[in-house]
Amino acid sequence: MRTPADPEPEFHAHPDVAPDELDDRAVAPVSTNEPAHERPLCMPVVVPHVPRPHVRIRSGPPMTNHIPTEIVMRPVRERLQCYRLCSAEAVRRGRAVRGIVVTQFVIDVDGWVRTSHVRSNDTGDDALGECIAHQFVGLRYPEPDGGRFTIVYPMTVDTVP
Repeated sequence: MRTPADPEPEFHAHPDVAPDELDDRAVAPVSTNEPAHERPLCMPVVVPHVPRPHVRIRSGPPMTNHIPTEIVMRPVRERLQCYRLCSAEAVRRGRAVRGIVVTQFVIDVDGWVRTSHVRSNDTGDDALGECIAHQFVGLRYPEPDGGRFTIVYPMTVDTVP
């Protein structure tokens, strides 16, 4: 359940950001042959290669680039413990942080998130921001209609007692 202080995710509402603007700053996940239920909670997921794009011809009214908030948030919530571990690591380094880390990621044509990066971070802890952004890589969404989606996702962090 969202708290009133959590900012609402934005769905490509940023005209200055092209959907393919992300680079390869995301850390490549480690391959594993263990079944998902036997892997540690935050073990990186091996994401399959990008498939060839499908050629589609559409007619009719223009499509809107919109994914319902609940669909965007569901995979993020499933990995909530991983984001909390990032915050716990900041505390272990002796940093009590408070602020918002905004991560930009792309849902690819097959529904996988392969790249993410920190769009802004006002916590003052760059390692925390990078850890949180890295957790978005490997999220799985339904295959989007109309191509890739860029998501800008704010996350509130507060480790100050």
